[in-house]
Amino acid sequence: MRGLLSLVALLLALLCLAAPARAEPLPMEHFARIPVQEGGRVKPLDSFARDALTRLSGRDTLEGMPAIAWLAELLLDQERAYARPRVHIPNPEVATALELPARDTHRYSFRELSDAVQKQASMLRALLAIPERDRTLAQNQLADLQLNLLWVARLSHAVSLIQPQFILHEATQAEALSLSAGVPFSYLDMMERTHAFVARMDLVLKKKESALTDRDRELIALGEGMRLMAMDSGNPLLAIIPPQWGRDGEEWASAWSVLEEGRGSPRTSAYLALWQAMAGAYTSQDTARWADTSARAQEEAFRLAEPVARMAAVALEYQYDRLHPFPVSLALYALALACAVLYVFAPRARVRQAGLVLLSLGAVIHGAGIIARVFIMARPPVATLYESIVFVALIAVVGALLLERRRRDGLGLTVGGIVATLLQSIGMRYAADGETMGMLAAVLNTNFWLATHVVTITIGYGCALVTATLAHLYLLRRLFQPTAKAALTEILRTCQGVGLVALFFAALGTILGGIWADQSWGRFWGWDPKENGALLLVLWLSWLFHGQLAGILRPLAFAAGMAATAIVVALAWFGVNLLAVGLHSYGFTEHIAQRLAWFCGSEILFLLLIYFAIRVREQKERSA
Repeated sequence: MRGLLSLVALLLALLCLAAPARAEPLPMEHFARIPVQEGGRVKPLDSFARDALTRLSGRDTLEGMPAIAWLAELLLDQERAYARPRVHIPNPEVATALELPARDTHRYSFRELSDAVQKQASMLRALLAIPERDRTLAQNQLADLQLNLLWVARLSHAVSLIQPQFILHEATQAEALSLSAGVPFSYLDMMERTHAFVARMDLVLKKKESALTDRDRELIALGEGMRLMAMDSGNPLLAIIPPQWGRDGEEWASAWSVLEEGRGSPRTSAYLALWQAMAGAYTSQDTARWADTSARAQEEAFRLAEPVARMAAVALEYQYDRLHPFPVSLALYALALACAVLYVFAPRARVRQAGLVLLSLGAVIHGAGIIARVFIMARPPVATLYESIVFVALIAVVGALLLERRRRDGLGLTVGGIVATLLQSIGMRYAADGETMGMLAAVLNTNFWLATHVVTITIGYGCALVTATLAHLYLLRRLFQPTAKAALTEILRTCQGVGLVALFFAALGTILGGIWADQSWGRFWGWDPKENGALLLVLWLSWLFHGQLAGILRPLAFAAGMAATAIVVALAWFGVNLLAVGLHSYGFTEHIAQRLAWFCGSEILFLLLIYFAIRVREQKERSA
């Protein structure tokens, strides 16, 4: 054993010796924590960077470079940032339209895309004149790409006023403006010297062209550079300055807005000076200076923002983004599901216990993530489609754990693993679109009804999915293990019990939704698609239970109907939003019609095949 460890240590040492020396990246921890307001919500720069990079490239990290490092580079070193292949264009039609070279990675730099867009300017102008509904998918993607490029260009200039981009080499000229010759300075530095600069420019402009000296020409070049940079004025992006005049709730300001609109204070000037010091440290790649100035900038930002924002929520969001609770829980659920499958073929207590521990640990991390989101957003975690998916997944896991505690036969473990893995995977797909903590439509921003109606109806969805999964397992077991009569009866009884719980919460949630609608819109019921979807689930479950009580639905038909509840939930949960009509249409879903159709079609086909396969086999057994 000691010899093996020595060999491993030697190999690691050789790898370290062989690795080429490279500069350590600048520490981004403090820079990432600096608060910024976007979309009416205050968040850490790290979240802002993740959402922005995900929207542009489909990922929140690329080539080992975290999103916050990309943002720092974009703000403080545009030349390098523009050269990196960051934008993801998966549709080859878009690349062909812009005459871009085909690449396996489908990634292009901002500079490449900027040049391509300029060459195709006339085509893109004509494209934007076409109504969005009349464009093809590729045309809409081209339009979105153009808007994204414009946004990135503006973002890259959001703090250009504090970047040391100018320099005066002539000592007399520099001294006249109270600057040091050969030392870079910023637009903000020059704004403090406006009067002196204008006075000297007046003298230079009175001279004839032939009388201009090299010193005069350097001053004219500086003036031209200032004029070009002034085009960035009024840039509203990167609102990093909290309101400073006691107006609680006022929108934050960008660095350029503060300068142009006079919304700052002496503390704002000191804060921008720290940003300027950060820019200098970044340009020189001075690690110690960067670490010091970014830490001081973060501390000052928190002090400025404390009166108008919840800094504890900003700090928690930074940790939440770093820990990734939902992807971690998804991995644990997948492992638990693997244990459940293994337990079917090797029913050993240790396998079941391992799966139960994994499922429970996943639920704890999953629940902690939801609690963190509740604190960060100061509202219940069920206001958007993404949030409802994540919440329903937790409800299903908790229900499955209670089921497993009662039965102790691996059934709850199997149900929890299946439902949680599928729902968390769907949630991850929605999270890949970027921001998942956006502000709500005004009608939804009511914590009481979010905590009653929406939570109740989503609990109903979660229980209905557990019921549907149990029914699927019943059908599969009845097909492949028809002799296990006692086990089949127990599964069906459990399915009935969970189904009744689902019916109760679905009905209660629908009633509470009607009361909310009456308070918000002045009517209890309006046959809105979302209202119809909720009612559809209630009617479906009621029909199944009444059919069973009346003796019309035998166990096989009842189980098939319960399995089909998954289709009803999908239509009530996702499908009604595709209609894009009604007061409940808040635009929470995009591009899911094909996936929903595939799911419903495959479910119907599966249930028909398994139902008739069981019927045919049992008829043969009776006639034999």
